[in-house]
Amino acid sequence: MKESIYKDYGKLLLFLNAATVARVLGVSPFSGYELMHVVVTNSVSLAPPQAAGLAHFVAPPLPTQTLCVCAGSPFFPVLKIGSRLVVPRGVGVAAHSERCRLKYTPWLKCDPIKNYFQLPKEIFLLGLSPGALAVYSYLLCCENRNTYQCWPSYKTIGRAVRMSANTVRKYVCELEERQLISIESTTVTTRAGLKRNGNLLYTIRPIQLALDQFYDQQLAQMSVAAERQRVAKALALHGNECSSA
Repeated sequence: MKESIYKDYGKLLLFLNAATVARVLGVSPFSGYELMHVVVTNSVSLAPPQAAGLAHFVAPPLPTQTLCVCAGSPFFPVLKIGSRLVVPRGVGVAAHSERCRLKYTPWLKCDPIKNYFQLPKEIFLLGLSPGALAVYSYLLCCENRNTYQCWPSYKTIGRAVRMSANTVRKYVCELEERQLISIESTTVTTRAGLKRNGNLLYTIRPIQLALDQFYDQQLAQMSVAAERQRVAKALALHGNECSSA
């Protein structure tokens, strides 16, 4: 961000072009031009003075106004005079003042309970697939902090993590096998008194259970690998004895 070269806004023209807007706001000429061509919400144009038969620009007849939405500020009005886009002087001053105000405004602190959720670091030791990690993160985001339970549907989870319902079901089964979650079926009663299957009830289990299972599986695999090596050595030794005899 550049420093604005204008200290007295009374010296500015009544209407500012893209280059002047860039110098007022302290941004590059390209940013100033892009700022005036952001998404247009209400596109209106001002007829040029010649079209109204005026020798001097006093006030355009029946002006229509163009409002452009500017990222970082609520509205950034832009007037279109013929093929030219200009900004009223007051808008440039207000935008620059708003930028200076935001520059020294600290970020608002969010509630750590309502706006964040905790993800255990040990989850990255389990070798989960990216999809299972995404589904597990969303379940942690939805869980009740007191009961450790939640019941989003497959479609709800899929919309959040950009997956189909069948893919979500596959990763939910993976999480259940890893003992990261437990699943219970639920039923709902309609107004007619009929019972229907509801969403699954997910309970987030302690991460230590999944770690213990993971380490037990690793030890079992190491034991199997050691036994295979022992048998291979024994067979090799027996084969050498038979050949020498």
